[in-house]
Amino acid sequence: MSWTGLGGAGLAVGGGLILAWAAAGRTPREVERGFDAFVAGWRRSHRLPDGSDPGGRVTLAWLRLPWWLGQRLAAAGVDPNRVTLAALWLALLAGWTAALGAGWAAAAGTLTLAAGLADGVDGAVAVLAGLGVGGLVTGPMWLALAAACTVRLHGSLKEEALAELRTELDRAHAEVDRLAGLLADARATLAQGRGGP
Repeated sequence: MSWTGLGGAGLAVGGGLILAWAAAGRTPREVERGFDAFVAGWRRSHRLPDGSDPGGRVTLAWLRLPWWLGQRLAAAGVDPNRVTLAALWLALLAGWTAALGAGWAAAAGTLTLAAGLADGVDGAVAVLAGLGVGGLVTGPMWLALAAACTVRLHGSLKEEALAELRTELDRAHAEVDRLAGLLADARATLAQGRGGP
């Protein structure tokens, strides 16, 4: 099995474990469901002064999606650290998908967007559940881990491709040697027929 296959199998097992862990041990809780209260908590968790709007309407529009998903997950009792792990898994899956080749670029891009959304949702779950922000893998740390894994996977795929190329070059070299030998034999036969070297 190739590194690509092993990577895919590992990601499948990891995703299954994360989903099983996320489903286990949930305790439903009451959450503050108002968007304004969520935005205030989001500002506090990002150490922004009250009333500040970094990103303006665009950020507020974007925050509605993590808020909408986060309030459902927080009310169901999902731990934000488990959502963080799901975001990390999605980022790794995006890297693996990108390593499959150019034909998988759209899927890799979609998975990258999903990982970014999940990264926002884990903070929303923490804020809505009143747990604060500071998950298991915070900030751009999961992105750095995903990038490192992608680079390693790319290196493995590159090594595999180089090994295949070397094999093909060895075959081509052997064929050229065989043809050169045939040409030398034909030249020698022709030279003997003319009576010269």
